Amino acid sequence: MMLSVLCALFVAGSLATVHSYTVTIDNHYASSNCTEFTASITASAMNVAGVSLTSAGSGYLQIGPASFNIFFRFCTPALWTSRERTIQILGHGATYTHSYWSIGYKPEAYSYERAALAAGYPVLSYDLLGSGNSEQPSPTDVVQIPLNIQIAIAIVKHIRGGTLPGLNRSLGAFDKVIYVGHSMGSLVLNGVMASEPEPNEGNGQGLVDFAVLTGYAHLPIHTPTIAGGDIQIARDTLPARFAGLDEGYTVISNRSLFYGREGSYEQALLELDVATQDVVSVGDAFTLAVGVVDALNFRGHVLAINGEYDTGNCEGDRCSSLFEEITNYPVAASFEAYVIPNTGHSLNMHLSSVETYALIFDWLDRQGH
Repeated sequence: MMLSVLCALFVAGSLATVHSYTVTIDNHYASSNCTEFTASITASAMNVAGVSLTSAGSGYLQIGPASFNIFFRFCTPALWTSRERTIQILGHGATYTHSYWSIGYKPEAYSYERAALAAGYPVLSYDLLGSGNSEQPSPTDVVQIPLNIQIAIAIVKHIRGGTLPGLNRSLGAFDKVIYVGHSMGSLVLNGVMASEPEPNEGNGQGLVDFAVLTGYAHLPIHTPTIAGGDIQIARDTLPARFAGLDEGYTVISNRSLFYGREGSYEQALLELDVATQDVVSVGDAFTLAVGVVDALNFRGHVLAINGEYDTGNCEGDRCSSLFEEITNYPVAASFEAYVIPNTGHSLNMHLSSVETYALIFDWLDRQGH
């Protein structure tokens, strides 16, 4: 499959109006082998104390060390390539699950998982704590960004060490880690980058070698609230799906906020998104700012991608603020930023999705991976 991409580009110090390239993906590799499993991940964190439905809380609350059940989906290409020792870890956004990366609608267009497999990468997606099939403990005290960051760090360490419970891999540990995040998943990834800056013995970098941040920026957080009408209690709004959940698990009342202008997406996909949306804890919602920090010592490679109409993560004309993100990664091995035209927040859900995928793979290819 031949994909041609046209988008705005910033490369460490210079802004070009347009960057165009073509990349070929061999769909032979899209035929894959996937396994799904739940693993117990041990982590601890200093969460925020006193979070409630109406209060962001204050002070600190020690959580753990404790074990949390996390759901994973691991897929490998039908045929191994030179990328057999490089893994892509995928982290989803709020009110999504691991299925964000393969929504179940026109996979040739809207499945990043499929595209990554077609490019020859093994892929590990997972449900954040409190989401999907992962454990759903207290949505106020436990399921917060600090703990989700520490769980992500533990997952990457397991991957690097070849010790992730339930992941049977004859080839052993992975040598290179590509971590792709979306929205809150990018925020968690940024927290990993900031929390684990020290070089690992042997590779000269931190836990993550290549960080792909989508739907994210270091901008002031608008915390969604029930009082403001941004979010609603999940068990009251969608009782058929969430009747058994604590009231601190919420859903987004207006999914169109995640989309660009009319004509930039398929209405059927928006309707599927509405029907399958998951939850976000008020603990995560009130602690989003914890992940909006500078990764001052991160030495890996950074790729930042936003949609032109991602209003929550963009400022200036055509999301020009994204090109300033380089200042948050001053010692990164490389930094590039792209703005995808006519696209909103949830990049995977737009007609431009295949161009976004090709852009990521071209960037990785230019880094030698």
